[in-house]
Amino acid sequence: PGMTLEKLTDGQDADNPTGPQIDVGNDVSWTYVVTNTGNVTLTGLSIADVPTDAGDPVPTVTCPTSSLAPGEVTSCTALGTARAGQYENTATATARPSTGGSLTATDPSHYFGSAPSIDIEKSTNGDDADISPGPVLVQGAPVTWTYDVENTGNAVAAIIAAGIIPAGMEMMDKPATAAVEPFVNAGYDLDAAIIMLVESDGTPEEVAE
Repeated sequence: PGMTLEKLTDGQDADNPTGPQIDVGNDVSWTYVVTNTGNVTLTGLSIADVPTDAGDPVPTVTCPTSSLAPGEVTSCTALGTARAGQYENTATATARPSTGGSLTATDPSHYFGSAPSIDIEKSTNGDDADISPGPVLVQGAPVTWTYDVENTGNAVAAIIAAGIIPAGMEMMDKPATAAVEPFVNAGYDLDAAIIMLVESDGTPEEVAE
């Protein structure tokens, strides 16, 4: 008897962090592909998916069948809601061979709950002039505006936490993305308020990893 389990998060084999980035509050889908690799029938198939963080809700896994003939494959599913930060859970499939005893197979998965946000602080001649009248200037005197932009979201933290040291990073807001995409055809998400471009150096294999 034998059995394997392959777990996917939003269609990705995310054994290692960070996994797919999913906006906080959006749906998360898990797929559990169970294969009977042995030569006897398996019965009583069930899957438990336990989050690493005990405070996270446990997904309810639904399977279309509880028995697998030799060589048979089934796909079970579960749904959840993305929370902020790095998420990990490990699925365990359990079944009983017709010869007796039990079999188990495990597979971890990850996603990162993205909470993108941006903050801007504008100053006029060095003054934070949010309230009128602002600095008083002599007519004809130079005026200098300074714009301090801060990424207050958690997307950059996810990249660094994964051990990736970017060669460069750039953010584009929605109007910029809409202007650039028709020329580069990169597949940018035109509905995203902000997207982050990350440049990586290395061999094709290193960059793909």
